[in-house]
Parts: sequence; structure tokens; C-alpha cells
Amino acid sequence: PFLGPAFFARLVGLYAKVEKNLSTKIGVAFEARMLARMKQLGIECRRADVLGSKGKNAGDIDLIVETDKVIAFFECKKKGLTRKTNAGNGLQLAVDLARGLVRGVNQLTKHEIALMRDGNLRLAEGGELRLDGRQIVKCVVSLADYGGLHDGAVLRNMMRWFCQVRLEPGPSLNDEQTSDLEYAQKALTTLQARRTEFAELLPDAEQIDMFDNLMFHNVFFVEHLLLTEQTAESLLGKLLRGNRIVTGARDAFVENSQFDSDR
Repeated sequence: PFLGPAFFARLVGLYAKVEKNLSTKIGVAFEARMLARMKQLGIECRRADVLGSKGKNAGDIDLIVETDKVIAFFECKKKGLTRKTNAGNGLQLAVDLARGLVRGVNQLTKHEIALMRDGNLRLAEGGELRLDGRQIVKCVVSLADYGGLHDGAVLRNMMRWFCQVRLEPGPSLNDEQTSDLEYAQKALTTLQARRTEFAELLPDAEQIDMFDNLMFHNVFFVEHLLLTEQTAESLLGKLLRGNRIVTGARDAFVENSQFDSDR
């Protein structure tokens, strides 16, 4: 599992040189594969198109996994960190995160807020998803490895920082960089609005944060868990077990092994 992310990134880079629209194809295939994989293992799950208050499409949820106590929303994102980011370009890091992680969080939180507010989500395929007092969990699953950014403590601190900043273009940016920065700022503005809306739903908002139930993992770690966790209860239990524990390892594989050895 440790070599998987690097191998995949190299493979995609080479294939993109000869295949048009590769990014879109990969995104669609990623979502379909995650759903099919879990169903193959017997994990009860579904994809859903959500209807808004006026019956119009309000977006989709890539994967929903439910138990009697938990509703988990999963968003699959193919966007990884670019070479510029890995080389230390701070601007590109903000853009990469906005296009992948932040966008995924915005999508999931939109549905979370609606479910908290109304107690149910109406689904385009018929029926509804009811909250019924259950805990909501959000998880962005990336097709690429983000290194230490997957760590729960790092993730929460980063997202809270994003809710306090505004990105402004400097005079040295070219047109492409300015456009990228504007996209990133738009994503952060949406994130900040979501956080405000979330807080307004809670009477005790100061002690509950929109990011407390957020997880961010790469698909290689999820697949690692699926080798042994093949029910909704056990999978969500494993994901949630280490979400609030800070070990300093900043590596989900290492932490999972440590927790298992301590049992």
C-alpha cells in the first residue's frame, strides 16, 4: 500500500499524454468503482441524487453508508497535488486543495446542513434519507496521496484556517495564476458560508465544529481497511476510531497498525 500512490500518479501522468478527457473519465470510473467495490463485499451502500426544496437537483452524494447509529457521506475526488505544489509553491497548494479537498467538503456539508435542518433528504430515485437522530460523518476519499494532510488534526486545523483567510492576487501573478487564485478564493468563500450556516443550526455552536466529523483519506487506505472490514459497522468503526486521536505519526497505515496491535 505504501508504493501504490506514487505508482498510480506516475501511470496517470504518462497516460494523460495520449488520452483526451482522461481526468473526467477517471473521476467517473473512480466513483463507480468505489460503489461497486463496497457492494461486492456486501456492504450496504448507495449513490444518491438529492432534490432541493423546489424539486430541482441539489447535487449528488457519491456514496452513502448507513448503520443504525451513523450516516456516512463519502465524496470521491481524483484531484491530487501537482508538481508545483510538491516543489513548494504555496499558491498552487491552495489551488490544488480548493479543487479537490475543499470542493469535496463543500459538497458534503451542503447535504449535511440540509439533513440537519429538515431531518431528511429527498432523493431523485424516490424515497428519502432520514436522519432519525443518527450521527453524520463526512469523508473525502482522494485518488491521490496527500501525505500528512490526511492526518485528522492537521486536516481540522487547516480547514479552520481556511475559514479565516482571504486570498488576494499580487502584482507578480500572470493571468493563469490570477484565474486559479480566484477559483480557490471562491471555494474558500463557499466553505466559510457553509460554516456559518452550520453554526446557526446548533444552539451550542461554540462547542461543535463543522469539521469535527470530517475525515480525509486516500483510496489506498480505504482499500487497506476493506481487506478486513467488510460490513458497514466495522468499516465506519475503523474510520472513526482514529479520527480524534493524535499520535504524531501522521500516517493512517501506521496508526491503524498501532491501534490493532494494542487491542
